[in-house]
Amino acid sequence: MSQLVIDPGSVSVAFRTASVSNPKRIRIIAQVVDYSNGFLTIGGIPGLSPANSQLQVKVDLILLSHELTYAGSIVNIEAFYDGDTVNVFDCFPINGECLLDKSYLATLQEMAALQQTWSPGNEVPK
Repeated sequence: MSQLVIDPGSVSVAFRTASVSNPKRIRIIAQVVDYSNGFLTIGGIPGLSPANSQLQVKVDLILLSHELTYAGSIVNIEAFYDGDTVNVFDCFPINGECLLDKSYLATLQEMAALQQTWSPGNEVPK
C-alpha cells in the first residue's frame, strides 16, 4: 500500500528507514512548480502543506501528459523511495477543484498523519 505524502519536502525525513533493499511505496499529492529537462519540481499545495516545501523528481517523458508540465498543476505521483531517489512509475493530474473543499483538505491531512503513525514498522497506537 502506498504511503500518502502531502508535504513533498519531508520525504527523506518521513521515510528514514527507506533503503535500496527496503524501498517505500509513496503517493505524493503536490503542485507543479517547474518542469525542466525531464525533472518536475513539485511543491506543497497551499492550505495543505508548507508553501516552501519542494522536491525535484525525474519523470520519464512517457509518463508525462502535456498538462503536467504547467506550473500550478496539481499532480498525483506514484513512486518508490529508496532513501535517496524518488523513482516515479505513474504520474497524473488531479482536478484542483476538489481542493477548494476544506473538509477534503482536512481529510487528506488526517490520512497522512494516521499513515505516519501506523506505517509498517511502527507500533499501532494504543
